[in-house]
Parts: sequence; C-alpha cells; structure tokens
Amino acid sequence: MKLELGSPIIRDFAAIKNLSKYIDTPKQKVSAEVVKSRHPLVQAFQDNISDMIRMQEEVLTLFQDRPEISVSNVVLPKVQTPVIKNFERKLYVTLENHPYLIDHSLLRQPKGWHEIADMEPVIPMTMIFEQLAEIAQAEIQGSQVHKIINVSVFQWMNVAKPFEKTVKAEWKSNNHAYLDIENFVNAEVLLTTSARPNLKFNLSIGDLLPIERTPEEIYDMHMFHGEKYQGITEVSKVGTKGIVGKIKGNGGKGSLLDNAGQLFGLWLQLTLTKDRIAFPVKIKDIEFFGDMHDQDGIFECTCSLTEMNDEFAIVDILLTRNGKVWCKISGWQNRRLEIDAALWNISMSPLYNRLSEEIAPQVFFFHQAYSRVASWDFVLKRYFNQAEKQHHQKLLPNKRKSWMVSRVAVKDAVRNLLKQEKNHPCFPITFEIGSDEAGKPYLIGDMTKNIHISLAHKGKDAVGIAQSGKPVGIDMEIIEERSSGFYDLVFTDNELVLLKGKDQAEWTTRFWVAKEAYGKFMGTGLKGNPKRLEVEKITEDSLWINKIEIKIIKHKNYIIGWTL
Repeated sequence: MKLELGSPIIRDFAAIKNLSKYIDTPKQKVSAEVVKSRHPLVQAFQDNISDMIRMQEEVLTLFQDRPEISVSNVVLPKVQTPVIKNFERKLYVTLENHPYLIDHSLLRQPKGWHEIADMEPVIPMTMIFEQLAEIAQAEIQGSQVHKIINVSVFQWMNVAKPFEKTVKAEWKSNNHAYLDIENFVNAEVLLTTSARPNLKFNLSIGDLLPIERTPEEIYDMHMFHGEKYQGITEVSKVGTKGIVGKIKGNGGKGSLLDNAGQLFGLWLQLTLTKDRIAFPVKIKDIEFFGDMHDQDGIFECTCSLTEMNDEFAIVDILLTRNGKVWCKISGWQNRRLEIDAALWNISMSPLYNRLSEEIAPQVFFFHQAYSRVASWDFVLKRYFNQAEKQHHQKLLPNKRKSWMVSRVAVKDAVRNLLKQEKNHPCFPITFEIGSDEAGKPYLIGDMTKNIHISLAHKGKDAVGIAQSGKPVGIDMEIIEERSSGFYDLVFTDNELVLLKGKDQAEWTTRFWVAKEAYGKFMGTGLKGNPKRLEVEKITEDSLWINKIEIKIIKHKNYIIGWTL
C-alpha cells in the first residue's frame, strides 16, 4: 500500500459520518435520558467527558479550600563553584610540627646522632600528594577527594631544615584543580560530593614464588623506614608479577599509601637480580572509593606489575578493607636506582658492611662500579659528614669522584681496623679525613687516635690502608710500558741493573709504585726527584728502600704497593 504523506489518515469513513448526527453541538444540552436512548459509542464518549469534568471540579475545590501555609525558600545542595580561578597557599613542614618524619629518614645513623641533616629526613611522596589534595578540598566546602592524578615528584623534599614553599593552584573546572610546588612536585585533584560505587577489580600477581618475609626481616634488611612508617604487617603471596600483603597506617602522615609503595619496593628487592632498589617518582591515577582520610584498620594490598624496563618499574595497586575497595592506584612508577647489594647493605646496616674489598691484610680496594648520579649521591650521604660534603662541593667536578672513591677505601680500612683491634664497629660518618698542607691525609675523631692512613687512586679505582702506631704509605699504578725518557728520569744505575732481564712493563711499574709509597710513608712525596729514593733490593714480593720494606702485589691490571 502506498503511503501518501500529508494526506488525512481517514478520508472516507461512512460509520463516522453516521455517528455525527448523534453528537450534540456544545451549545446544546444533552440529558442523561437522551444519551441512554442513543448510540452506545456516544454514551461512552459522554461518560468519559463527565468523569473528566468531575475530576477537574474536585481539584479546583481542593485548591480553593487549601489552608494558608507559609513556605520558606528551599536551597538544594550543590557543588560550590570556586570563587577564584588561581590561588596560592603556603606549605610549612618541619620536624617540630611533623615529628614522625624523622622515621622517614633515608639513612640510619648512630643512635642519638647529633646532626639531623646526616639522616636525610624527607617528606614521603604519599604525604605531599595528600597535602595537595587537602588544599584543593578546603576550597570547596562539603567536597571529598575523588581522584589524585598525574602526580610527579622531581626531587627529595628534605626537612632537616624547615620546608617552606608556595603551592600554586589553578582550577581547570569546578571540581578539578592543578597544584604545583615549583621544582619539587605537581599533581591534579578531582573533587566530588557524590558517593562512589564500590567496584570489583582483579589484579594478577603471576605464578607464586616460594618467598617469605616477616615484618621484622622486612624492616631489618629491606626498608629504611622507622616506626611511624613501618606498616607492612604480613606478606601473603609473592608472585612473578606482583605481591599481596597486609598493611596499615602507623601514625605518620601518608604512611598507609607509603606502605603500599613499600610493598611494591619489597617485591622488586625480592625478585630482581640487578638494580633492585627503586623510589617512587610518578603516579598516573589514584581513585578513592571512600573518604581519603578514613585510613584506620588493616588493608589488603595487591601490587600487580604492568611494565618494567632498565629505568622504571610500574604497577597497579589495589587496597581493600573488609572486602570493599578503598583505593585503586593505576600507574605507580618507581625509578630503578643503580644500587647493588653492597651499597644497599651498607645503607641498611653500616656497622657490619662496607663497599670496599679487602685484597690484602688492612688493604682495601674500591672500584667505581656506579655510573648514575643518584648512586654516587647515596655513597656521599652514607660515608661523609657535613664538613666533608661541603669540601666535596668545593672541588672541581672532575676531581670529585676520585676524592670520594679513595676516601671510601680508606674509611673502610679504618673501620676494619677499629673492629679488629678495639672491637669497635662504627659508622663511616663518625670520623673524618682531613689533609695537611702537603696533601697527606689524616684522621679526625676521638676513636681514631694513633691510627695512620694512606690512600691512592687511579682512573676509576682506589686503595686505602690503615695502620696503628706508625706511618704508612700506599700507591697504585696501571701496568704499562714506559718510555726511554722515563727510565732516565726515574731510575738510578743500580736500579737499572736490578731491572735487567725482567718484564719491563710490570717491573718498572713495581719500582715506581715502591718509590711513591715510600714518599707517602715519609710524608714528603718524591720532591720532584725520584732517583733520590732508590730501590736497594728485591726479596720475593717486596722491594726495599732505606731498609723499609714495601709489599708489592698485582691486582687486576694494577700494581699496588704499601710500606710494612
């Protein structure tokens, strides 16, 4: 059938035409008797009209008879619109107003250590983004934090001295703020006044591994945190792609979410073989399904790896309490540091660990195994006190590493000697190394009296020695061929006779090292005339100058010698 648009739907219906003669015009009054005697369709129609009229009359009557009621204006709740698009707030964090931050110090020092700066107390990333969220939340009355997104941290926020900074904020929309502490951190905060639905998530940790740790082991061997930030109460499962545990906030601001990050960091330490230590630098998204401030109780925490490379490790984290999701974190990113087992062990337990290798009695060798700035920063902070760090900063950049590696080696030698001779294990920071006008190193510290030291460095490596009661000298050189001019400048006729028939690269290096070590022993050096310090004889692995024995060894591609 063809549909003709615009035409009347009914054009010729005889039955309807017949009905028209039974319908009265509005001007005519139709009695009930008439309606009853006529066509049934008309009767039904009239009944409907009558019902409608009655309903209308009832409504009008009720309205006219209504009681007088005074109705006040009702204001419905709504999200408050920020008054100012851009605003600033001061952030002031000290150990006085946040004393628990001493338990978020990067370095353990002797109990009661006098210099707080040597402990490196820093604001946790989790505390700072909670503070930024609170600043935004305070601007809109009655709001709650729904999300914190795009968190980036650029450097440690040290509180050895008061951390006083300006937070600059900008409203991107009515409930979306961007907050920034220049050069330190920025983040975005989304607020809400509505309840969030509780969703279900399923994070995988991969195949289970036979690894267990108690809380005591975790905070003794793996985590630097003090009491107020020690909140891992159980490691439930360790997998190839993640970890499940139980955590709690323990008194420090941000401690609950910091412990979620600790659990992730623990998984890296337990499962990786290289660059196992990592610190948080970014978070993509933190979504709260309850009040951000409601952090009481025990939470189950699941960390699930999403990405890993040589620089970073990224996970998603889920926190649930009593079976309900409290928080879901997407894209928690840790930067992997070039910190090997030796560096981490001395960071965690410096009394009984060291970076250098003892290659002979009292002789310690340290190799520059690290290439990243962050790793050397860790070495500097662990081994050197404030005065030494200030001296390090004054050195030319190309001198700093050689200064550091040689002093790490000699500090390890001193610590070893104190432990052996005085049963006094000590932290490297508890004594200092100074130098006299001639450049000869000496020790500063009550416990190091009557201990003599010497050090040397070459390229990326260094050696150090410590000895009680008498001076000592040490030197190191690379084994290599020497020019004819070198022979004429350095060796006497008697020395040339002793060198005859020997491997020239090795033995000329031995003789040169012996002269340098003897010059350090005397505290004078060579004084520009190597021939005045003559090697008189050779006995097995020793050379003799002025009746002083210089022990000589070959180590890697070096000749190392020291006075006995």
